[in-house]
Amino acid sequence: MSLVLGMDTSGNLRFFGIILGEISVLSHIYSELTSLIKRSHIHMSAIKKNEKRMILNSLSTILEKKDVFAGCIKVDFQRRLRMFAGRFHSKKKAKNRAYREILVRVANICSYAGVLTTKIFEVHLDSELRDLEPQLRKFFPNASIVLEGFASELADIIAYANYASLDKSFVKTKKFFYIRM
Repeated sequence: MSLVLGMDTSGNLRFFGIILGEISVLSHIYSELTSLIKRSHIHMSAIKKNEKRMILNSLSTILEKKDVFAGCIKVDFQRRLRMFAGRFHSKKKAKNRAYREILVRVANICSYAGVLTTKIFEVHLDSELRDLEPQLRKFFPNASIVLEGFASELADIIAYANYASLDKSFVKTKKFFYIRM
C-alpha cells in the first residue's frame, strides 16, 4: 500500500489543507477533476467560480465513496509566528516552532485516519511550504518529499474551500477533520 499525503495552504498560510490516501486512488481523483474542468492543473485561486463549484461538489461526493481522508487546520500562521517570536530570539526558531505545531496536528489527522506516519510513502507539498521539508523528514521519516505534486493540488481544494467558505459539505463526512489552533 503506497500512501501519499498532500498539503497546501490558502489565505496567506491561514488554512492548511491535507489529503491522505492511496497514491493510485488520489491520482485517479486528480485525473477526474482535471478532466472535469478541462485543465492540466488545479489551483483554486486561478479558476472560475463555476469550475470551483464543480470541483467542490465532485470532491465532496468522492470523499464519501473512496477511502480518502481530508483535513483542514485553521491556523493564523503570522499571528503564531509573532507569538513565538516573543519566546525565541531568532525568527528561524520561531518559524520552526510554528511549523512543528502544525505538523503535530497533521500527524494527529493521520492517526485519526488509522495511518502511522511511518507508512506514508510520499508527501506532496506546494512550493510555498518548502521551509517545512526538514521537519517533515522527522515526522514522516520514510516518505519522499515531492514539491508541486498532484496531491498538493488536491489539498489546495480543501484549504481554499475552508478559506473562502465556499462549501462546508466536507465537514459533513466522517472522513474530514477540522482542527483549530
